[in-house]
Amino acid sequence: MRLRQVLVYENDRRIADLLRRENSERSWPIREPRRLETCLGLLRKGGRSVLVVRLGRDLMQELRLLECVTWLFPETGTVVIGDAMSPALVDLAWDLGASLVFPLLPPGRHLSGVVATFLTDAHENPAAPAEAGDEAAGSKSAGAIDDL
Repeated sequence: MRLRQVLVYENDRRIADLLRRENSERSWPIREPRRLETCLGLLRKGGRSVLVVRLGRDLMQELRLLECVTWLFPETGTVVIGDAMSPALVDLAWDLGASLVFPLLPPGRHLSGVVATFLTDAHENPAAPAEAGDEAAGSKSAGAIDDL
């Protein structure tokens, strides 16, 4: 049986710690790869996965990782989180294949719910992630335009 996993690519462990607190009753491992190659290697092992990328440390590397994962592992859910992302950066994340984009860090339970949706059987229903993260799903059209 292939295991489900959450990969968190960030520089300060804030999101990983938040997910650990909120997912204490679930047994999904939360891994924190620090290199693109490590992240891709973990995804090659198979199983349902979610990649959470926080933009800010090395934007080019983070966007490259997003692009690689969406092309090589299209079944992997990808969540991009920024710190007050510009509308152009939000659009770029969508264009590179992000499943959800949060211009700001969402509340812990909200993010935890989005991750859980990708890792459960509800992931088979394409509408489910948008329902779980309706704020993020609308951020491309509504939030980005509001920021102009």
